[in-house]
Amino acid sequence: MLPDMWDEPTVALATRVTARISATLFALHLILRGLAYLRPGNFDVRRRIRGTLGLFTLAHTIHFCCVLTLARVTQGANIHARGGWVPVLVTATAFYGSLMYLYARDDLYKRPTTFGVLVILWLAFAQAYLLRIARSPLFAALSLLLIAALGVHLWSFRAGSNQGSPGSQGSVRT
Repeated sequence: MLPDMWDEPTVALATRVTARISATLFALHLILRGLAYLRPGNFDVRRRIRGTLGLFTLAHTIHFCCVLTLARVTQGANIHARGGWVPVLVTATAFYGSLMYLYARDDLYKRPTTFGVLVILWLAFAQAYLLRIARSPLFAALSLLLIAALGVHLWSFRAGSNQGSPGSQGSVRT
């Protein structure tokens, strides 16, 4: 049996808070990644990209633990309300697969595949907040932050594509 502090309202609140922290860290990661692409020699920005990716991974792992704890507290009602275990496990697998891909990249420059992975992750967050933008000022703020982060990311990718990627010397990017 779980201690009293792990009642349904408390765990539900922890789940919501960790989701919002994850969205904020992901947006920050996109912004820093875009800036690094525009300034490839800036080691400090590159280090912060790794740091925000690590913090984002940690925050979202804590979020997934909260989701699982909420499933235990509600006897799975939160999972069944989202379509059951299959979509939840597919989402978690896709999330960690995407992160493994991002961690495996030796360079931090946005090649088209990396760009696509980041946009897919962005879409996962965007649907959570953009579809509920009128519900609260916090959803509106997170939606604007996510839109701004994607804008910086798209702009830097386009600007970098026009200039050629750093170190590519005209080679085809993968």
